[in-house]
Amino acid sequence: TYESQYAVSDAGRVWSHKHRRYLRPQHVQRPGQRQGYWRVSLYRKDGTETNRAIHTLILEAFIGLRPDRHEGAHLDGDSHHNVLTNLAWKTSKQNHADRVLHGTMLFGERHGSARYSDVVIRAVVDAVSGGMPKRVAARHFGVSDTSIYDWMTGRKRAYIQRAVKGPTP
Repeated sequence: TYESQYAVSDAGRVWSHKHRRYLRPQHVQRPGQRQGYWRVSLYRKDGTETNRAIHTLILEAFIGLRPDRHEGAHLDGDSHHNVLTNLAWKTSKQNHADRVLHGTMLFGERHGSARYSDVVIRAVVDAVSGGMPKRVAARHFGVSDTSIYDWMTGRKRAYIQRAVKGPTP
């Protein structure tokens, strides 16, 4: 294993005993991620490489191994802030709720594959809610009937539909 060859601090620095220096982390951003994570390459005694996220190394070193069905969470929503006081093991559901709360969740027009802006969708929903037939609205705004159905029923971009109707009591 590589554990005996490296040390990690609660401030997110990884020390190589072999090379007697701190490792230089690499920023890795995968598709669909807004910020990405700092990672380091660790080598086992047999020479095989493993790439590990720094926040995971800190949690494993100071809190313990990852509990079943948990993931490393950044409490302030900043994936670059890798200090022990900002990290915790959380379930995917808890971490997702935190991302929504922090505003780091990519949804709606902020998502990379979004076709329409929130302004266009609001205009369509307002027009249809005001009595414009869906097919007429689809042609007028250059969107599909299916998209209008999804927006009106809250299947997609439900937050826009709630804003049009008002908050639920």
